[in-house]
Amino acid sequence: PFLQSTVRSVQGEAFRWAAGFVRNVTSVDDLPGGGRRGSVPDGTAEEICALVARTELPCLAVRCVGDSPRPTARWTKDSAEDVCLGLMCNLARFQPSTDALARAGAARALERLESLPGIHGYRARAVRCRLGELPLCCGKPPAKDSI
Repeated sequence: PFLQSTVRSVQGEAFRWAAGFVRNVTSVDDLPGGGRRGSVPDGTAEEICALVARTELPCLAVRCVGDSPRPTARWTKDSAEDVCLGLMCNLARFQPSTDALARAGAARALERLESLPGIHGYRARAVRCRLGELPLCCGKPPAKDSI
């Protein structure tokens, strides 16, 4: 219930902080010789994402984004929805965690965000692309039923 509440609560803030921590430790070092503070090497991030995929976090992140009672225009930097969408982007980089997102229903949850301008729409399209929902992206062939 706290994921769908517009009132701040201890449980909601604890979830936001936990999701933010996992988002940060799954952030891959993209720049040569170092990168963003708090990022980890690619191999380590992949291991962490595989571990996270075996928890309830992918499902909770998908629920937080898909069932949010707040309009996306009110998703601020580091809000629970913003953090969860960033976490979903990080998880979508590696196959085991991409599979966990697919099982959690991420494609459907992100569908309404896909057409939005700005970072939220971009992230939603990136995750849906990785899930194979946008077949011309990511070098994946079109699904058989779309031909």
